[in-house]
This record gives sequence, C-alpha cells and structure tokens, in this order.
Amino acid sequence: MIPRLIELTLRRKPLVVMAFLAVCIAGILSIWHLPIDAFPDISPNLVRVFAEVNATAPEEVERLVTRPIEQAMVSVPGVQRIRSLSSYGLSTVRVYFDDEVDIHLARQLVNEGLKVAEESVPQGLDIPHGLEMGAIASGMGKILCYSVEGKGLTSTELRALQDWVIKPGLEALPGVAEVLSQGGYVKEYQVKVSPKLLSKHQVTLTQVIEAVQKSNQNVGAGLLASQAEEWIIRSLGRIRSVSDIESIAIQGSTGTIVQVKDVATVELGGAERHGVASKNGEQEIVTGTVYKVPKANSFEVIATLKERLKEISAALPKGAKVVLFYDQGALVSKSVNTVRNAVGMGLVLVCLVSLVFLGRLRNSIVVVLSIPFAMLFAFILLYALDIPGDLISFGGLAVALGMLVDASIIMVEKLHANLQQSEEGRSVAELIVAAGQEVGRPIFFAIGSIIIVFLPIWSLGGVEGKMFRPLAISVSFAMIGALMYALVMAPVFYGIFRRPQTPSAAPAARASSLARIYRSGLEFLLLRRRLVAAVVVALIVCGGVVFNRLGKVFMPKLAEGTIQVEH
Repeated sequence: MIPRLIELTLRRKPLVVMAFLAVCIAGILSIWHLPIDAFPDISPNLVRVFAEVNATAPEEVERLVTRPIEQAMVSVPGVQRIRSLSSYGLSTVRVYFDDEVDIHLARQLVNEGLKVAEESVPQGLDIPHGLEMGAIASGMGKILCYSVEGKGLTSTELRALQDWVIKPGLEALPGVAEVLSQGGYVKEYQVKVSPKLLSKHQVTLTQVIEAVQKSNQNVGAGLLASQAEEWIIRSLGRIRSVSDIESIAIQGSTGTIVQVKDVATVELGGAERHGVASKNGEQEIVTGTVYKVPKANSFEVIATLKERLKEISAALPKGAKVVLFYDQGALVSKSVNTVRNAVGMGLVLVCLVSLVFLGRLRNSIVVVLSIPFAMLFAFILLYALDIPGDLISFGGLAVALGMLVDASIIMVEKLHANLQQSEEGRSVAELIVAAGQEVGRPIFFAIGSIIIVFLPIWSLGGVEGKMFRPLAISVSFAMIGALMYALVMAPVFYGIFRRPQTPSAAPAARASSLARIYRSGLEFLLLRRRLVAAVVVALIVCGGVVFNRLGKVFMPKLAEGTIQVEH
C-alpha cells in the first residue's frame, strides 16, 4: 500500500505541493483563531445557585432554603455531586455535573429544578432576589483585575462608579461572563427612625416601612382622550433624592398625616459590609475582577476590555482612574513566548544537526520542512476539535521537535542511498518507490508506537486528564502530520530538490569517520558493562533526588505591589 501511495504522489507532484501549501495556510489561520490560555482549565463542570435570605440564621437557611434546593438537584440528570454552604443570610449550592454534559444544558436542567425547589421554600422568608444561578464562569477564567482609585473621592463614590459606570460597560462585551466588585461601600438611602418621634406622632415602624415601599414606584393610568388627541397618563413616584423620601406621607393610627422627616432622619450612606480591599495594606480601594466565558479567546477578550476601559476612563469624574494590577494577557504572552523561544531554538538545532549529519543542504531542507508541516497540521486539528492552546499543549510540541524529524530523516537517507547506489536501467521514480517500500513500513510502525505511548494519557479523567490530555493530543496530531509528510511529501520534495551530480567522496569520508568513532566508543563500553550499569543507576538516583528538590513555583511575576481583599 505504501509503495502505491508513493508512486501516486510522484505522478501528482503539483497536487502534493498544493496540499502542502494548503495545510500551511490553514494551520496559520487556525493559530490566528485558536483560543490561547496560560494553562488548561481544570475547573469542574458546575452550576452555582445563590439565595439571599435577609435576617436569617445559618441553621434556618440550611433547613428552609439549602436543603430544598439540594433535594431538587438530586434528581437532575448528569449530576455528579452537590456541595452547599449555609451562612448568615446566604445559601450557596454548587451542583457538579459530568464533564460530558454541556454547560448550557446543565444550566437549563438546574433552572427547571429551581422551579421545584421554590415550591418547597416557605413563603414567609424574605428572599428579595429569589433562587438565582451564578454566571457561566470557571475558576481559571479570571483574566483581568483592576482598582478604581481617585483623589478627593470617598470609597462610597468609587464603589458607585464601579457598580453603575464601569461594571455595566464591561459586562456588555462579548466573551465576558461577569464582573465582580469588591471594596468600598454600596451606596444606599438610609432612613434612621427615632422611637421618640414615632411615639409622639403615634406612628409604628411597620407603617413607615410600608409607606416608603409603596411610594417608590411608577404607575401607569391609561389614556386620556381630549378631542382628537390621546394623552398617556402615568404617576411618577420613583425616589430620586433624599428630599423625595423625606416628603413621603404616613397615615398614623389616629388618622393624622405626617411625613417621614417628622419621625426619621434621611441621609445617604453605605450599606453594611463584611470585607475591605486595600492596596499594600495601606490605602483602601475598590476592585473589579473580570471573568471570561469558558473557551473564549483570552487575547481577544482582554484587548476588547482594555479598549473599553480607555473609553470609560475618559468619562470618569476628575481625579478618578482605573488601574490594572492583574492581566492574564501578560501571563499568556510570557507562556507563549517561552514556548516560542524553545521551538525556535529547537528548530535551529535540528537544522544544524541535520546539516552536519546528512551532509547536504537540500536533504536538510527536505527534513526540516517536516517540522512546520507537522505542527501546523496539529494546529488545524486542535482548532477543528475546539481545543484551546496553552503552555501544556504548546510545550508538548516543543518537546516533540526531535521526534517529528525522525521519520523524514530515515526516508531522506534511504532515498539518498538508493540514488547514490543506483543501478543502470532504473529510473529515479523507481528508486524512490523502492526506498519507500523498504522503509515505509518501519516508519509507520515507529510513529504508531510513539502515538500508542500517549493513549493512556488520552484516557485520563478528572483534573489530571484536563491538565495533561492537551499535551497528548497535540503531540499525537503532530506525529500524524510527520508521518504524512514522510510518506507522501518527503519523496516528492526530494525529487524536486534533487540535482543530478556525480558521487562525492566527502560525505562518504565523513560517514566513515563518524562510523569509526562510534564503533570505537561502543567497543570501549561493551568491555565495561558493569561500569555502564552503575553509571546509569547513579544517574537515575541523582535525578530523583534533584527532582524532589526542585521548586514548584512556575508562575511568572507580573507586577509590583499587592492587592489584598479581606472578608
């Protein structure tokens, strides 16, 4: 089968060259559109459910809210496990699904289960927002962090800018899952009721609360026909300022009418908080954390966020500014640059080694072309299967550089030997087919054995599978590309680049001298087998000791200073 394939490619040389160029172009386009992250997303497939229960102890939150949600989630298809946390005024339930379940389907199933859970939650509880799901975001999706700072502005004003100006502008961008705000005080109207004034005007606290609640709404009143015109009638009661609240009327128990300002003091203030954000432990600030949608392109999302932040910063009040202190794009760039430098250095070394040992520039070019072809072929499959690129998958390609050229070296060396020792009456095409017939099967099984070695990594599950499966996938795809190049394109390119020439004694002399050096070294080691075995064992032991002493930190340092969030 392999000789027939080689014979067919030799007859269709232009088609083979066009296929090579098509794979290279498609691979470059795939790299351009391939989502790139720093590391694989090892976060579990989960949906978060929240419920704010005002003024309720953790025991009551667990019994009345958390437990009904858990019971409703147990029967949801695809649920792997359920974890919950009940604290004062808050119920948090995490529903973990199997990795094969699509996150959008999981959210739909959870939403249907929440309808059942709402029927089991007592009606008397104060749950202002109901049972709600968290945004689609993973633990590895934090791509940007910034602080909102400003001279002459209070922490309440900075938090208001974050919640009402910056956050809505960023959440509207494609690829952004959510923006979390921390630090500062949430701005609110505070009605501080005086018990003495309530008793004086014979008004209860409940009457004050009901009056404020009922007065904060706009109501439509239909249409008013006037001759040939119709007027839209509506009642505007939305609270806009402190004076609006102060002027709200309250009917007392005796029928007397008083205003809120007669029984309470109304002012702007900050809501109760349970945490603070500080810079270097000295200056209190307001922070925002941006999470991306899973599988979104980090580079594109971060670039869009930075452009939007420039627009928003120009519209902020004088003295206010947005300062970035974490940018995953910098981490991704450092990771990609590390791999790119390794690939570039490896490519140069492979070229030099190929040129030294093959002895001819044309043969080295044919061999080296297998590297970009195999890597671009792997990128095409990664993009087609929606597998993001990261330090692990790219690093696997960098490690596999030496393996990618093995098949091409064997093929080119055999082609060169056959043509140097050509028999009269046989054409170049026949000699190339004969070489492919002789080494094609060993090349196929050699590459196949390398791919089989990675199959156990393909079958890994859980966190280790998410971490190391991209490496096995990228290397396997690259080896398939290298096999295709060696069997299909290397013979064609060798025939194209080959220049008829008389046999030269220089390569033969170089080969004989290298063979003599290798033979003498091998004979020396064969006579000292125990020494060789002892050296190998010592190297293995030393390698294990050194590996245990190596540092485990591999995250690059991004910026000076620290941002601390305390709860």
